[in-house]
Amino acid sequence: MKINKPLAIAILLALAAPAVACGPDFPPQLLDERAATLADLPESAFAFEATRLVAPAKLLPVVEKPYDWSPPEQHGDAQRDEIERGWLGDAARDLPKARNAAGADAAYALSDGLPEETRLYVAGAAAFAHQDYAAAERRFRAVLELPAASLVHYGVWAQYMLGRTAYAQHHPAEASAAFAATRTLVTQAADDPLGVAAASLGDEARVHLDEGEDAAAVALYAQQAALGSVSGRGSLLVVARAIARDDARLDRAVLDPLTQRLLVAYLFSRSDELIDDPNEPAKTAGAPRRAVSKTERFLAAVERHGIEQVDGADRLAALAYRSGRFDMAEKLAA
Repeated sequence: MKINKPLAIAILLALAAPAVACGPDFPPQLLDERAATLADLPESAFAFEATRLVAPAKLLPVVEKPYDWSPPEQHGDAQRDEIERGWLGDAARDLPKARNAAGADAAYALSDGLPEETRLYVAGAAAFAHQDYAAAERRFRAVLELPAASLVHYGVWAQYMLGRTAYAQHHPAEASAAFAATRTLVTQAADDPLGVAAASLGDEARVHLDEGEDAAAVALYAQQAALGSVSGRGSLLVVARAIARDDARLDRAVLDPLTQRLLVAYLFSRSDELIDDPNEPAKTAGAPRRAVSKTERFLAAVERHGIEQVDGADRLAALAYRSGRFDMAEKLAA
């Protein structure tokens, strides 16, 4: 098949990854072996693509361990304890014993002498740890109901834990509202030393995933990734993989511009994952799965819905080109 060389060069110029350049337009390695360059398009990096799906709407601090993030009450304790010692001084030495109490009432009693917001929050944390979610919710709400002069440190944590408590009780609307309220507090200048507002984007996204709302989840994970969150980027990769393997989810996904861009980023940057295992059962009804390119399935969904104007058309053109669909690549490049 004859390759449309001007088209190929245009796509390469559009997709050239950042590199040391011999000129203002493209990296010099594209000229080293032109035939090979045109035959095998270079890949992008998923992390690079995922952090640029959206611009962060709100600047929120990100506090993560490498490849791991846990909420305040599961935070390895050291960082949280250091923060509380800064807040409370020597009085914070009694908090571990209160946190390990048998329930909310015991934790509240053991923290006698500490500020009321601290006692209420730790009581809620103890209840949450024992899966007494009704008691946890009452205590966290009581923190937020304190007069402003008494609510100095724990408001953001209490609001965030209300979201986690609602999620644990399978109340998705309440959980989403609580996580959104956490972010509002931080954008209004509340202190967030553990980065729970940024983390709440991922927590709220999980609520939407549970409800089968991929597009809403992707929008939140993309915001988290744009802030520089490793957790957000990893979550986007997991979601992209799941959608690419499920025909029903893929059909819905191509209709949402942001989810479509996520899938293009995934397909464009993870070529080692693009052929399904024919021995794995299909996740949708019908015949057993055959070895087929995820790119083929994605491009078929785009055509099935008659999508012509797409976000990230340059990358989609590259996918079509790499799959031998030169007619579709030419249309998208235009």
